[in-house]
Amino acid sequence: MNSMIASVAKLVTNNLNPPPPAEDDDAEIARRLQQQFEEQFKQEQIDLEMARRLNRSHFDCAICMTQMSTDDVFIIDQCQHRMCRDCAQGMIQVAIDNNDFPLRCPTCKASATPTNRVITEISQMEALTVLTPDYVDKMLRAQLTLAAMRHKYSTCPQPDCKGIAELVDGLQFRCPLCNVSTCTSCKVTFL
Repeated sequence: MNSMIASVAKLVTNNLNPPPPAEDDDAEIARRLQQQFEEQFKQEQIDLEMARRLNRSHFDCAICMTQMSTDDVFIIDQCQHRMCRDCAQGMIQVAIDNNDFPLRCPTCKASATPTNRVITEISQMEALTVLTPDYVDKMLRAQLTLAAMRHKYSTCPQPDCKGIAELVDGLQFRCPLCNVSTCTSCKVTFL
């Protein structure tokens, strides 16, 4: 019985006072703790930056470089590039005036290289969010004209007419809606 008590006493003493760890164990524990700290610190920095971005009430317009309210942001869905609504409207209107279709992201255009020519298109739905009714009509008419030209059709050049017809002889277009004939080459109207 005494030997059993002595064994239990020895086990309790050893558990309460474990032998000191070797120096190598201390160094390994310190290295692991330092690594865990650094990983946790890095993740906290990433989380903090993400929180800052999500809570920002302002952004810098990529076109005019002005700090704008996030209420005025125009974001191109496909590439996530941002600009203020005024710059988006102006850029899209210039493209429409120049028949520069499809509409393209100016940030993607500016960063394109000979080896990387990926330029995101701005969808018609995105363009509609910043255009005035006059420019919506102008855009739709220009897109219709371009589509018609690709398929040997023409739109009526009369400003108030929305007629479209297939070009038969290639030179003279007779609008089925307003009955005006126009030379497709020089745009002169015939009676």
